[in-house]
Amino acid sequence: MSFTVHRILASVADADERWAAIEDAPFNPRTGARQLTPDGAKRVVGQRVDRPVTVDEKVQAVADLTRDDEVAAQVATDLLKRPAVTEHVTSAGRVRVVTELTRDDTVAQQVTTDLLSRPAVARTTMRDDTTRMLVNRAQFDNSHETRDRIWKHARPACTPTSSWPPLV
Repeated sequence: MSFTVHRILASVADADERWAAIEDAPFNPRTGARQLTPDGAKRVVGQRVDRPVTVDEKVQAVADLTRDDEVAAQVATDLLKRPAVTEHVTSAGRVRVVTELTRDDTVAQQVTTDLLSRPAVARTTMRDDTTRMLVNRAQFDNSHETRDRIWKHARPACTPTSSWPPLV
């Protein structure tokens, strides 16, 4: 066993526990023997390994590498382009990602337009009473804004003796 392994295991305070870890060395599939490697010793004491093997170790390594926001943004963009990756994301996870990505109103408008241009999506969405009410309210507000804008542009053309809006 290497000095590196002994140095890593020196962080185990209890000598009996340390020797038990040495005697109960994990199976090393690369060598075909039971032995402690530096990564195996780090796993015993709970330190981050140099060569991650388990999913948790790999996730931790990726998290460490993507602490910089610029790197994280590029990695996230690249990962979301892979259909095999997005298949493994739960529906709740997908909704959370889309919600986070659409916090910007411009992005949200574009995504909503793209989604509602799909007839099946639009039909299903409009079956929800709350959604239908919100869309109707937005249409009403838009009509009201348009009327006000027209009124402001047309009002200067009116003479003081005429009434606005014109009576029919």
